[in-house]
Amino acid sequence: MNTIVIVSLVARDQPGLIQELALACQERHALWLDTRVAHLDGQLAALIRISAPEERMEEIKQLFGARSDLTASFNAPSCEVAAERHSLKLRVDATDRPGIVNDITRLLDDQGVVLSNMASRCVAVTGIEGTLFTAELDLMLPANIAAGDLTAELEALGGNLVVRSALAVA
Repeated sequence: MNTIVIVSLVARDQPGLIQELALACQERHALWLDTRVAHLDGQLAALIRISAPEERMEEIKQLFGARSDLTASFNAPSCEVAAERHSLKLRVDATDRPGIVNDITRLLDDQGVVLSNMASRCVAVTGIEGTLFTAELDLMLPANIAAGDLTAELEALGGNLVVRSALAVA
């Protein structure tokens, strides 16, 4: 019988690391079902959903743990039913200010919205004082939250915050 785990790992970014780990898992009859990888300032972070025979899972954990060049943890997947939520992609632009990420994520959390992915950055823009904060958000909204209502609440956070819907999926 197979078991599914979510592996989260952090390592110094190096060519071939993901391929090496994938091959080692494959050799132990494990399947990589889903992968999210991010690179930032020479570091690599990954979330990997792996399905493997129960009797091989401990060996796979030891394989990751034996590597001194990465830190990995293994967790059981959440049992939340995605069918009760709808996805929404938003782009947020605002004059940067201290606490903007905290304000946005607190509002999302208060509404029961799951933040699936967030890519943010601050950039200098000619013609404005300070920097521009921009973020792309992948969200999973509870069935009772309308995209328009959430957008309005985000814009009410102030700081010239503008929200654009990139893609909505029912």
